[in-house]
Amino acid sequence: MDMDRNGMIDKREFKMSGRPCLSFSMLDIDGDGRITRKEYLAGFNILDTNGDGVITREDFNCASGAPFHKLDKDGDGFISKKEWADGFDFFDSDRDGFINAKEFNSVAHPGFVFHALDRDTDGFITREEYNAGFDTMDLNKNGKLSREEFNCGSFSILDKDGDGQLSREDYYAGFDVFDVDKDGKITKFEFTAALKATPDLETMSGLLFQQLDTDGDGKLTRDEYIAGFEKIDADKDGYITRKEFGSASTFKFSMLDKDGDGKLSRAEYEAGFAMYDNDGDGFITMDEFNGHVAPKFYFEQLDSDLDGYKKKKFYFIKKRNST
Repeated sequence: MDMDRNGMIDKREFKMSGRPCLSFSMLDIDGDGRITRKEYLAGFNILDTNGDGVITREDFNCASGAPFHKLDKDGDGFISKKEWADGFDFFDSDRDGFINAKEFNSVAHPGFVFHALDRDTDGFITREEYNAGFDTMDLNKNGKLSREEFNCGSFSILDKDGDGQLSREDYYAGFDVFDVDKDGKITKFEFTAALKATPDLETMSGLLFQQLDTDGDGKLTRDEYIAGFEKIDADKDGYITRKEFGSASTFKFSMLDKDGDGKLSRAEYEAGFAMYDNDGDGFITMDEFNGHVAPKFYFEQLDSDLDGYKKKKFYFIKKRNST
């Protein structure tokens, strides 16, 4: 399951192991950093989960973003065992009898993943490496990245105009979104934190801040904040659900949901500006947005009678093997 060999199994790796997908680590059975023809051929049986003798698009699992059609030579929507076998030479570009990670990534196109972007494998993604990823992912060379080509949950964060495609400018702007500490390189921690299903507060709040701060001046005006409603309201139904809100930020949804109906109306969202603008200067700084104002929110939530005091509450905690 530990596909990136970092000594930990993250949620993405765990999910992928539940339903196999084409990846270098999956095919490199002995973990020596290269795929032999024998290892490659064995991959067919791994991906053919129902044993029907063909690999369907679902079996192939586009979590890797690999171009299914490149192997499906006859275009019937299935990869036969012969088509799969013929694919070895397709991957082995230098014809040395092995497929290395670079060859695999350049052909299989794993999409927006750290190891594919970190071309010199030094553990950091520079702006140049990040930008070069655009052309690798743009399979049909139309100058835009579709959701399938990009193949990552962060697509909606970078798709600022919501047209379902990333222009080169949209993609390039993403470097500053992922480079949270602004040191000119994206670490694996920054990259991974941004892709987590349950991101940490600081990182994902920073990502949303970058998305809302359209002029990039490091502070949100009221207009920028209000415009954010449309960005977060993914299904465009005029409300922000807890799920939509959580996908962009882990901030306390209940602080804004005044009527407690489980969704934010436009009025509730817009009223939140004053809550984020802790010092009342008419702007929301990144510090304010990132949660440093959370204690104020939390106090006000607990102080239900608004008398300025929190009543002492006692909680019974049951520990393992004790009461």
